[in-house]
This record gives sequence, structure tokens and C-alpha cells, in this order.
Amino acid sequence: MKLATRTATPKSKTTEVRIERYRIRFDRRAQAALCAQIAGACRLVWNFLLADCERRYRLARAYGKWTDFPPENRPDLSTSFFTLGKRFTDLRSRPDAAWVRAFLGSPWGRRYRDMDLSWLRALPFGSVRYTAKYLADAYTRFFEAWAAAKAEGKSLGVRKSDGKPKGFPKYKA
Repeated sequence: MKLATRTATPKSKTTEVRIERYRIRFDRRAQAALCAQIAGACRLVWNFLLADCERRYRLARAYGKWTDFPPENRPDLSTSFFTLGKRFTDLRSRPDAAWVRAFLGSPWGRRYRDMDLSWLRALPFGSVRYTAKYLADAYTRFFEAWAAAKAEGKSLGVRKSDGKPKGFPKYKA
């Protein structure tokens, strides 16, 4: 069902559609429940992968130079869709993977430590995996904005809510 907000300016007699809102109506409660589960899984995967990326970045910064890292302990700092997609696949099908165990043992993974993630396997793979693509795109936009600001000799500024640079991906509530 399409709901449109129509407004007209006092000078003009034409009506302009400025915003379109859509409401999804499900045939059955089971469809609504599945949609809510998928949305919750997407939120969980986004927050999980974002926290893991932050953990890897903080480890790299705390350790010092990249070349000082022992090769077997170097965290993969890539935020590409390919890398995040592989991490999602591990999270979904192999929750005992080494990086998942390392993440859950860290302060960033504390909130996910007691969660049973086996329910992710029951949901459609593609729609939840696309969350990794959206996160990779958010990182790409942030790094492009950061590079453009750096080229102009400016800084991005800081968000008041969490102290991170403006444009940095946010956790989903």
C-alpha cells in the first residue's frame, strides 16, 4: 500500500509528492516473524562484524608497526566485501573458527560470548550476507571521505555520540 504525503505551496496550485512511504502487509504471521528474524540477524551480523573490525584495528595500532607483527598473529585489517563475506560465512557455519574464538575472548566480543549463533543457519544466506556488503560500502564511503578531507588539509570532525570520526559506520540498535 503506497502512502504519499502531498503538499502544495501557497503560490502554486500544483501538488507535489515530496515523500513516499510504504507499508508492508504480510499474509501470515509466520511471514512477519521471519522478516523480523532476518532483520534481527542483519543487525547482529552488522554489529558483530563492525566490532571485529574495530578489534583488529585496535590490535594493529597497539602493536606498533605492521612489520613488527609476527606473521601468524597479524590481524587482517581488510574491510572489503570479500573479506567480510568470508567472516560471515565462518560465523554462520563454523562458529568455532579461530578468529571467532579470538574475537569472543576479547573485550569487544564480550556481549556476544554467551550467544548461541546456530540460529543463523536457519535463515536465508543471501539476505543476511548482504549486511557484510553494506558494512563494506560504509567503510568505503568513510575512507573516501577521510582521504578527501586529508587532501584538503581538514579533519572529518568527531561525532558527539561516540567520539568517532563523522562518517564512520555506527552500531545498529
